Amino acid sequence: MKRPDRDNWGSGSQALRSALQLEIMLSKVLQDLKTLASENNEAALSDCVGEFLDKQMKDIASLEYHLGCWKELEELAQWETLFEKPAAASGEEI
Repeated sequence: MKRPDRDNWGSGSQALRSALQLEIMLSKVLQDLKTLASENNEAALSDCVGEFLDKQMKDIASLEYHLGCWKELEELAQWETLFEKPAAASGEEI
């Protein structure tokens, strides 16, 4: 795996999406390594990589969860902005 092409990760949601993509790529590499180890009767290596794969699946699920929460927060912020603008224009407080 090579280093990511970016140094500026942008917003938090962009950073989470990038991290998720990297974790998925790493998971695929580990899966390929586990398959290769199994094909070459390297049981110890296959088991070891399998443990890393289990952790990868948990990490991916966690990132997906956090990204979903982030998206919900962004949507709520957009709705909040929509309701604040008319009230600000009329001089009312919410």
